[in-house]
Amino acid sequence: MQELISALTAHEEECSREFEADLSAFCTRHMDAQLVQQLRQLVAEGEEDLAYRAFYALTIIYRNRKDYQQLQALFEENPRFAGHPSYHHLLILFQLEAETFFDALELLELAREDARQHRDNAGYLHLFAHLFVYTCEKSRGEMREQVRREYYDDVEQAVEDAIRLDPAYAKFYCTKARVVAQRGRYGEAYSLINKAVATESSARKDYALRLLDYRHCETVILLQEQREYFQGEMEKLRRSVPSLPKPKTFVPGRGPKAYEGAEPYCFVSYAHINSDRVYPIVEQLMQRGIRLWYDDGIEAGSDFREFIAEKIRDSWQVLLFASHESIQPGFVRNEINYALHCGKPILRVNLDDVELTPGMELSLGGMQYVDATEPGGDYLERIVRTLLAERKEKA
Repeated sequence: MQELISALTAHEEECSREFEADLSAFCTRHMDAQLVQQLRQLVAEGEEDLAYRAFYALTIIYRNRKDYQQLQALFEENPRFAGHPSYHHLLILFQLEAETFFDALELLELAREDARQHRDNAGYLHLFAHLFVYTCEKSRGEMREQVRREYYDDVEQAVEDAIRLDPAYAKFYCTKARVVAQRGRYGEAYSLINKAVATESSARKDYALRLLDYRHCETVILLQEQREYFQGEMEKLRRSVPSLPKPKTFVPGRGPKAYEGAEPYCFVSYAHINSDRVYPIVEQLMQRGIRLWYDDGIEAGSDFREFIAEKIRDSWQVLLFASHESIQPGFVRNEINYALHCGKPILRVNLDDVELTPGMELSLGGMQYVDATEPGGDYLERIVRTLLAERKEKA
């Protein structure tokens, strides 16, 4: 136990990169059931600072093991640590790695504030940049453009500062490549990938995996460049040939009228790109007496995020239409994150063979789901029965 306490208290500053690196190395060397038991004992019985450092070490162990269930329980059981300056850093790492239903904009704000507060910690700076590129690469449309507009300049400065602080850490060059690619600076991005490969230490046990990761990022950037090129060429072609069909876009007001009234209703969470599949289901559910509200009913000029939050708070349940598009970082993830925060029951309707991340599976727990990919309309009756049963239970 004394060796453990010495490792936990070796550095005075809990937000220093040295503290995180040395504690990670210690946990990796001594990772076993006895260490976990000792750390949990310190979390429960130790004085505040020591208990938090033990909590910090447990997050490292559970993340290394990808034991997201234990990690989530650890955060839920210890809200008293939320005031510690490194707490948000640990929370962002968990939600990003587990790919939970996190609110990307909320996490980006936390990460940006951490980066501003800890300009001398390359780890905090890099996490901000990594969260930014993850969100941009996974999201589409307005969500991605909003993130680029609001965060790009701060992110580029953060990753440059991280490289200045630790120029020998190869991964930072790869992350910067992904950052500048968001501005279309592809030549610079490919040079940075090569810099990451050349800088990486061949002495690392995971050297080969690191190189594969860098080349994977290079492929993602290449695909992004090609996609944007062909989209540009298609747009030129459409302008020169007016008879060509335009790309499908979301048009407000095409679906059935969303419920507006004082009676209990169900909130519908869906990706606008799936509206052609969602609207017929919504209409049939309404015909069966289910009151539904969805964002096609938002009035112009309303504060979007606050209005959506209010509708989720006032609903009796959330109906999630899950698809490959809706589970990507964006407004649907934000809605589900808030619904879980409010304790709302969630019924998931799978529109395709979507595979949830471990973090999403963990967040939804044992909540029910209906497979709408099955032939026939039986799934509609199951949705109705489930929603009505939940409403009756709430009454």
